Amino acid sequence: MQNYNKYQLPNQEEDALIKNAIIVFDTSSILDFYYYSTHTQEEIFKTVFNKIKNRLWLPFQVYFEYMKNREKVMTKPIESYKNLLIKNSGTKDSGHFDEILSIVKKFQKEEVTIAKGQLKTLIQKTQKNDKHPYFEEGYFDLLEKRIELLENYLLKTDKELNEFRQKLESDIENKVKLIESIKDKDPVKVSIEKYFKIGLEFNYTDLIEIIKEGEFRYKNEIPPGYEDFDEKTGFQKYGDLIFWKQILKFSEEQKKPVILVTNDNKKDWWHFDGNRNLKIPRHELISEFFSVNENGFWMYNSNDFLFKIKEILKLKIEDKALEEVNKVYRAKSHEFDDSAIGDWIFHNYDSDMMLTFEGNEKDGGLDFLLATKESKNHGFSIYKGRGSRYTSLLKPIQAILFKKEKIIESYFLERLTQIIVCRDKLQAESIAAHLVRKNPAKLLRQNENDFNLIIGYTNEDGDKFYKIADSNDDTEKTSTTGNTQ
Repeated sequence: MQNYNKYQLPNQEEDALIKNAIIVFDTSSILDFYYYSTHTQEEIFKTVFNKIKNRLWLPFQVYFEYMKNREKVMTKPIESYKNLLIKNSGTKDSGHFDEILSIVKKFQKEEVTIAKGQLKTLIQKTQKNDKHPYFEEGYFDLLEKRIELLENYLLKTDKELNEFRQKLESDIENKVKLIESIKDKDPVKVSIEKYFKIGLEFNYTDLIEIIKEGEFRYKNEIPPGYEDFDEKTGFQKYGDLIFWKQILKFSEEQKKPVILVTNDNKKDWWHFDGNRNLKIPRHELISEFFSVNENGFWMYNSNDFLFKIKEILKLKIEDKALEEVNKVYRAKSHEFDDSAIGDWIFHNYDSDMMLTFEGNEKDGGLDFLLATKESKNHGFSIYKGRGSRYTSLLKPIQAILFKKEKIIESYFLERLTQIIVCRDKLQAESIAAHLVRKNPAKLLRQNENDFNLIIGYTNEDGDKFYKIADSNDDTEKTSTTGNTQ
């Protein structure tokens, strides 16, 4: 029983851990500070980091990755600002203002012209008093004036929008200059180096040994880091394993418990529950940690860590700051709203009724059910895509097909669709590229009569879904426009 307890975290032990543990942040949790407002950054630095500064430690690998990526993350908002104005071929979520301007211009030049033409025809058809239809002269004057007012209003609106565009463009330039001006001063970097002790770098020989071990671990999906294998090259593939080894070495020397704060929510770090929520650290990580240090190990994301440390250490962190951290975490960690998928399904499939399953109701294998009067039920199962490796496609297909007959029988389905929801377009396209490989292609072909697979992604807010691929595309609608309620 004592050996099993290390995989749990009772409240009493959690209190002791928060009060005494060495606190380690990974690269994802450090870089996320650049997505917080200046006020929230300062709130965390002064209220939290200042209180626990003697316990904050950064593995050298994390510091190396942070320094390598910080400027790219800092300047990322520049593209977001520019996308407000101009259409970017790399993303659908861009060019909003120019799209508004285009719609107004089109209405002004085309629709009003059509309306004026229709009015002219209407007058011509009703002006002869010797046959029907006939209306006296001036009957349509009010309508003519309204169209004229509309035309003048649109001309004025077009002018004002162009003037506003110039202002918006100028303000965006100022925002961009401000972002670029703080790169050298960077208050986040200053605070990281002020509050954290930074660990020592492994030598090259040590790194080669870790990579050799990593090849075995990744082949057998032993955490951490195997989810990065197909996405990175060289030493980068083993970055998570390298900093994990640095944590193990440091904890063995210090003989103290460790808390790891990470916003990496892939399955090579976490066990997940049936509703795709983080549950506990992978037991392999806990077991490996206890092999060098029996003082305790646990993991939190930034959001949960700040909530716990506020509660246990009685810190006065503003709720506004916590809300912002939570919002960034959800956006960055692909915490999508199921209703976004539901909206997409509703607008792309015909039905008489749509049912949404929640909580324990999902245990039956479905998230959504479309029903018709003819009892042609269509079930949808949502799977949160993690990574972009071949197994990221094959495993969810195998898992759902194993349960397919039972799900179809339980809900009287004519068709079952699995939707793999990815964090972005790149990941969705990477997973979709595996559809042509032998095993998934064979499985999908064997089950095409009552099963199909859809791969897509949500926007950063998690409230809009876009389809990238459908294994049964020729029988389904091809719209990729997501909808919001």
